[in-house]
Formats: sequence, C-alpha cells, structure tokens
Amino acid sequence: MISFFLNIYDFFQRKKRLCWALMVAATCILLAMVASLRYNENILDFMPMGEDEQKAITLYQDISGGQRIIAMFKMKEGDSTDVDRMTE
Repeated sequence: MISFFLNIYDFFQRKKRLCWALMVAATCILLAMVASLRYNENILDFMPMGEDEQKAITLYQDISGGQRIIAMFKMKEGDSTDVDRMTE
C-alpha cells in the first residue's frame, strides 16, 4: 500500500504541470459543486409524511401567523397592571 502512494508521488514529482493542472481542475469542479448547493431550512421537508400530515402542514403554513412566533406574557395575580414594569 505504501508503494502505491510513493509511486503516485514520484509520478507527480516528475510531471509538475500535470499535477498543478489536475489540482486547478479539481478545485474548479468543487467550487462549481459548492455554488450549486441549495439550502432548505424547512425541517418538514426531511420528514416522511403521508397525505393527511401534508394537508395539515400546508393548512398551517397558509395561515397568516404560520411564519411568526407569538409570545404572550401575563402579570401574576394581584400585581399591578403597569405596562412599563412588564416590559422591564
């Protein structure tokens, strides 16, 4: 196994232009592949779903609040309803 890699090294040591050309070609191919990647942040696309689950998710996403997170805060019983204190 060691002799295999040593033979490759010796081959490219003798043909440096070929080595550089292959390195540039491989880099260009890899950059083209990276540029073509598309990211999808929707975790639901990765989950196996049946027709019923897909309908429910589509309905939820069509609702206007489906893309927002809503948090509701409430003061404890007996506390004053001072809005400034709540925002602090």
